[in-house]
Amino acid sequence: MKIVSFMNAYTQGSSGGDVLFVELTKRWKNVEHTVCTSALGEQFCRMKGLTDARFMISTHETEFSGVIRTYVKRILLGLKFAFSVQQLPDIIYVSSDVPCDTFPASVLKFRAKFARKPCKLVQKFYHQNDPKRIISYTAQFFSLALLRQVADVFIGCSQESVDLLKKRGFPESILHVVKPGVSITPFSVQPESSEYAAVFLGRIHPSKGIDDLFPVWQKVLMHKPDAKLALIGKGDVETMSFYQTEIEKRVLSKHIRMLGFVPDDEVSRLLSTTQFLIFSSHEEGYGMAVAEALAHGCHVVAYDLPVFRKEFGDSIVRVPCFDTDFFAQEVIKCLESGHKKNRDTQTIRTWEQASQEEFEIIINQFAT
Repeated sequence: MKIVSFMNAYTQGSSGGDVLFVELTKRWKNVEHTVCTSALGEQFCRMKGLTDARFMISTHETEFSGVIRTYVKRILLGLKFAFSVQQLPDIIYVSSDVPCDTFPASVLKFRAKFARKPCKLVQKFYHQNDPKRIISYTAQFFSLALLRQVADVFIGCSQESVDLLKKRGFPESILHVVKPGVSITPFSVQPESSEYAAVFLGRIHPSKGIDDLFPVWQKVLMHKPDAKLALIGKGDVETMSFYQTEIEKRVLSKHIRMLGFVPDDEVSRLLSTTQFLIFSSHEEGYGMAVAEALAHGCHVVAYDLPVFRKEFGDSIVRVPCFDTDFFAQEVIKCLESGHKKNRDTQTIRTWEQASQEEFEIIINQFAT
């Protein structure tokens, strides 16, 4: 089976969608797999264990910056790749709803249709972008309009994500849910102690609520003057620089550390030794960082997003959305209570289970 995947929207670091793509596809067997991505994307895929694919590189930057300029360039190079594919695939697998993935993938699907080649387009979907982020919201709008014509199946990472597509009028027959897995590690109820009172894990981007963390932690410091917060994750050059400057402006350099990209084993160690994950994200399709934290016995304080309510319920502390005062109060309560580490097994499934479930959905497209 020939599969062409598009991971052409990769920026830098490790977002949930990027991790999901690699963890699911690297477990495929008996597949001739080609991935269209950037040089940074290839580097990420190989580092995470996707080593038996053929990579077609769009852009070669060593640091991601200039989002609009870079994405326009990737759209054009992705289209060039879509037109140049000689052996049309059986499956087109699209890892995001960003135009530099969806536009070339749609062209490849149209080519297969005109050539009368049986080919299915499998589209991943996570969440609806915030309308306040006009560019990303508009780009997603046009992508979904295009995908309505060409996608054979959508795979969401939660029931919440699939329900959003239902509300947009997509037929229920093409909608599927495959929840992400987590990396299972040995668990100790008495781990070594961490230098951090809490950690944040995710892409460094305004949509992840990074701006909220500063006033929250300033209030925490009024009660816990020595408390330290670690931010695990990376964003584009401009965003990382902006937030580092913001930390310095607020005189928080001794209390908030941006760790950038951290290897998996170190992330696991930090989650295992730190009591709390502070997850301030404003929009999520599932919440892989939350699931990883719970799998490591790390307690979670997060906004009361609908998807968190459905997927994690009372396993996490949920606070009114975007109320930083309330968020800070709950963090302080948690720090003062000294909760013991306790792995939440109800949220745990392995990546092997998730990958097998999704691959069966893909294979079944040819049985219909």
